[in-house]
Amino acid sequence: MSFRTILATLPLLATAALPVRAAAADALARGIDPVGGKLAIGSDAFLTVEGARTAPARSFGLSLFADYNHGLMALRLGDEKIDDLLAHRLDLHLMASYALTGWLEVGADLPLTLWQANGFARLEEETGFPADEPAAWGLGDVRFLAKARLLEEALHGIGLAALAEVRLPTGDDESFLGERGVAIAPGLVAERSFGPVRLALGGGYRYRSDAGRFLNLHVGDELAFSAAGAWALPESFLGGGHVALAELNVATPARAPFNGPDADAMKTGLEALLGLKSDLGGGFASVVGV
Repeated sequence: MSFRTILATLPLLATAALPVRAAAADALARGIDPVGGKLAIGSDAFLTVEGARTAPARSFGLSLFADYNHGLMALRLGDEKIDDLLAHRLDLHLMASYALTGWLEVGADLPLTLWQANGFARLEEETGFPADEPAAWGLGDVRFLAKARLLEEALHGIGLAALAEVRLPTGDDESFLGERGVAIAPGLVAERSFGPVRLALGGGYRYRSDAGRFLNLHVGDELAFSAAGAWALPESFLGGGHVALAELNVATPARAPFNGPDADAMKTGLEALLGLKSDLGGGFASVVGV
């Protein structure tokens, strides 16, 4: 289990093939990014879940997020947890989105890991593996997003959008900052509002051209599911303009779905997030999440 904190300040909308490297066959190949659930790029999104809404045509959005994770990739000997291979990680995301039309939106994310602390000395001490320590900082995998609105809630009673995300292997895969190859994640998200409450359900497939591996952990293609909610808080709460956010995300191996937490190599991950989005006025908003 990992602990996550998300901080962001972002302006609201303003109208206006790489080569694939073959994965090494040994148990220390790496090519795993332990922060699989990335922050949402598109407009009017939740925390990591993209909503089904798209921005008005020719609208532009820019955001800057700090994403802190604690307790990544637990080191266990039998049933005993010894340490965390990545104890702390702080990422910075510069993201932009643009609405080509009223129903089609594109976006990009430039990630940079500012700092990560590792427990590889403990790994060698306990197991004898002379594994090289990962870098303390570096560029992550650049992401691109396309979102096409298929149904509009105001007209059809429910919002529906098709998503396609592409991750390029620009990160240091030996330092757990990125994948070894291209990752492609198509999906769908549906949402509906009930007064001040907005609910969304999403699902998709994460294809990896090169699976990641480290010791007994194997990360390949995954099925991903998410549920998200947003509640526009009453105007009496801190002067108004605040939205409470909640998410539940699941990623499970496509080859062995929901194989349980005790699976030796292919794990099913579960993440819960809470957040608060606040309108700061002047076209700016802030987001805080844990």
